[in-house]
Amino acid sequence: MNMPTREQIVEIFAKAIDGGYAIPHINHSDYGDLIAIAEAGREAATPIMAAGTPMTTSAMGFKKISVIAHLLAEEGDTPFIIHCDHCPDPELCKQAIDAGYNSVMIDASDKPLDENIAIVKDVVDYAHARGVFVEAEVGHVAHGEGSSWDASVDEAVKLVSATGVDALAIAMGSEHGFYKELPKLNFDLAVQVHEALPNTPLVLHGGSGIPAADVRHAIASGIRKVNVGTDVRCTYVAGLRDAIAEMGIERHTQDIIAFAQARAKEKIFDVIDMCGSRNKA
Repeated sequence: MNMPTREQIVEIFAKAIDGGYAIPHINHSDYGDLIAIAEAGREAATPIMAAGTPMTTSAMGFKKISVIAHLLAEEGDTPFIIHCDHCPDPELCKQAIDAGYNSVMIDASDKPLDENIAIVKDVVDYAHARGVFVEAEVGHVAHGEGSSWDASVDEAVKLVSATGVDALAIAMGSEHGFYKELPKLNFDLAVQVHEALPNTPLVLHGGSGIPAADVRHAIASGIRKVNVGTDVRCTYVAGLRDAIAEMGIERHTQDIIAFAQARAKEKIFDVIDMCGSRNKA
């Protein structure tokens, strides 16, 4: 099940729901950290999701990322999911699907609920017909200087019921990027949404910088996928910097990248262990 279909991804999350753990989602920024994510998943024997934001996918191209991801998936036996993250445009989601992605997130969370639902339903219909898993968001998790607002149970139920979406990101006090102050996660909200939607995997965005104890509390409250991007990316870039400083610019590029990948994998293993998904493949 190297590159799982939608039905297989649904089963992966069903096992996580039953087992009380989360699937690690790691954002990649180039090919080096994409490879590190796949290797970490194999070495820890966990299902793992490698995700590209619009900045990454527009720079690298859906087809190139997808081809490399499929090759990486063939190298191991653990489920490897290539995910288009926070895509605001249904047409871009469809391009990712047509390029071979097996998971997409359509993010219309900044729109009124009815508009969000209509956009999500369009992507779900297209994706499910092609065996692709879909995530949406309710409430809004801010990027940069934007404003966040928490989800509500009623909104979550209405969106899932109206669209048939496979996974739901719920805004519960987290934000993307590093935090200036520790976030106050709304664990009660996660519990309530999980009770209302027990078979829908809930997603925590903005995992970089949230204390591990809080992430575990969120998982105990019903979260079944944890997204981490900034922390791994900065670790990878710092590894490139440190490798150049230590080895010098005459050292082969592959040695420098391998050094940075090893650093990134250490951080990814931390996320995997925080999620409790090691040896769950």
